[in-house]
Amino acid sequence: MYFCTMKKFLFVFSILYCLFSFKIFGQYIFPVDFPAGKAYLAGNVGEIRQNHFHAGIDVGIMTGTKVKASAKGYVSKITNSTSGYGKCLVITHPHLKQKTLYAHLHKFEGKIGNYLKQKQKEKKKTEIDLEISPNVIPVNMGEIIALSGNTGASAGAHLHYEIRTLDDVAIDPFMYQFKELPLDKAPPVVKKIAFYPLHINSRINNELARKEYNVIGQNGVYSVPNIINVKGAIGLEMLAWDVLQNSIHTFGISYIEMKLDQKTIYSANLRSIEHAQNRCMLVHINYEIQKKNNQAFQKCYVADGNKLKNYSHIDKGIIHLKDKKVHNLTIKMIDNWGNSSKLSLKIQDNNTSFSNQFIPDKSLTRATLQYKVIENTLMIEANYLKMKGKEAFFSFSGVNYPVKLSYQIGKKIVYLWDLRDGLPDAVEAGGVRLPLFFRKMIPPQQEFWYKSKDLMIKFPKNCLFDTLYLEARPQSHYLDLHTNFVPLFLPIEVTYFSKNVPKNAQAFAGNQLLKSIALIGGVKFNTRQLGRFFFRPDITPPLVQFIKNDGKTIFLKAIENETGLDDFKAYLNGVYLPLDFDSKTNILSAEKDSPSHVLKGNLEVFVSDIAGNQKKYYFKI
Repeated sequence: MYFCTMKKFLFVFSILYCLFSFKIFGQYIFPVDFPAGKAYLAGNVGEIRQNHFHAGIDVGIMTGTKVKASAKGYVSKITNSTSGYGKCLVITHPHLKQKTLYAHLHKFEGKIGNYLKQKQKEKKKTEIDLEISPNVIPVNMGEIIALSGNTGASAGAHLHYEIRTLDDVAIDPFMYQFKELPLDKAPPVVKKIAFYPLHINSRINNELARKEYNVIGQNGVYSVPNIINVKGAIGLEMLAWDVLQNSIHTFGISYIEMKLDQKTIYSANLRSIEHAQNRCMLVHINYEIQKKNNQAFQKCYVADGNKLKNYSHIDKGIIHLKDKKVHNLTIKMIDNWGNSSKLSLKIQDNNTSFSNQFIPDKSLTRATLQYKVIENTLMIEANYLKMKGKEAFFSFSGVNYPVKLSYQIGKKIVYLWDLRDGLPDAVEAGGVRLPLFFRKMIPPQQEFWYKSKDLMIKFPKNCLFDTLYLEARPQSHYLDLHTNFVPLFLPIEVTYFSKNVPKNAQAFAGNQLLKSIALIGGVKFNTRQLGRFFFRPDITPPLVQFIKNDGKTIFLKAIENETGLDDFKAYLNGVYLPLDFDSKTNILSAEKDSPSHVLKGNLEVFVSDIAGNQKKYYFKI
């Protein structure tokens, strides 16, 4: 009876699978022809990039390759930009209730290119973002819509291709069984794991500290050789990625599943990405480690503020052992091709309980204090204390509060404080004083204004993933605003007043200019990152040099070394002439509209930089 029922189930399942496969397969054709073989991939859905999940596939092709519409529909969006997707278009497919996106293009073809030029002339603007109504630019499946390129934030010639729902959820193109996609048998690779303490009482190998562990193994079978001691609420992180045979690139892992003693407590399916929440990738990984070491450790738990819908979990995937037994952790990873890897390790709550007894250091090494914020916990680490180390004194506006040492390991003494109970302005232990620069506890998920004599910050609703214990420290030539190890979902608005801010200053995060407004004795700027900010004026307009006119295209070079080019326009004999700007080479170019169009006469070029400096140049061509 069971065998018959099982046979019936498998038969029905196979029929449904075939129907589903038939429905998916054939809806779209691949956007690029590969008559000689398979496509070369340089990126996939779910791959971790600098500040987002990659939401499509990157197809490595030469600039100028013909790009086809994957299905019939209409062009619903055209973007011509020097950043982001560069030259990009979106085709909506009403019969499929989906849309496809084609990015980093070199040129729009036919009626699409003509429509763009018409709108550029109407608006007298080259960089443009057009929302287009249905039936204005209909396209058929297989119609040539563009030539591939390397525009925008692209590191090499390729086509970025996405399939999306109408509400902008990216769907993995691998689900559509394109015959042009390459085959692969290589499973995902695991390099390291890490455990992270999530509470003031958490411990990893007896310490409140993140700990990394090397992984051994290959060919899809990995392990950590030693038992790891954990206590309290703990999160696991994993440094892993997928590989593809005959490709130099690394790829995202489609599916991750973690089991504690055969019970699934966390899984992540990254075969679809909601664009509105894509920046939640910054808390899907350990952001601080990415900034410090350029390593993307993926969290196998759901961090606070992570609104992605890609997870299934029990208690967010947080590990919290309730006995002293040895427990098994297994993590399974599956790639786009179904290749899988398995990581096995053992954990146990076998941490040693330390007494509060202070053991003074007898060396000649100078005593030091340093601090770190871990979740809601302020950890003060003292080294080489000679005396009075049994407790530290946390200062609150001149009132000292004694805190006993939490543990001592060798020369290191640790004191812990829950920042939700107050923000100290200094700590003293063993005769050493450490000033602190906390300003305010900023709650997440709501609008909040911080105001002081020298600083005003607007935190918009949902700009923070988690509670921020704001630190601010003005210096003579810069402002330290917290650290750049805390991610922001949305930009914040900062107004800063100081006698050290130069007149007409712009704000910079490193060498990156921020959108700024110079004020009397200060500056206002927007930023999507925290950290160190510099202020300097930019009063020099961009320089434009004529290169050549070959009869088909005019070439100019724009030189802007400080804040970057913002706007550019050209007029030939008084008639607006659309310009393209290649930010990688700083080349401005203008093509003739038609065979009868003559590129001769008086050329007037207007340029401005992000700081607002502008200048006109005149050339006789």
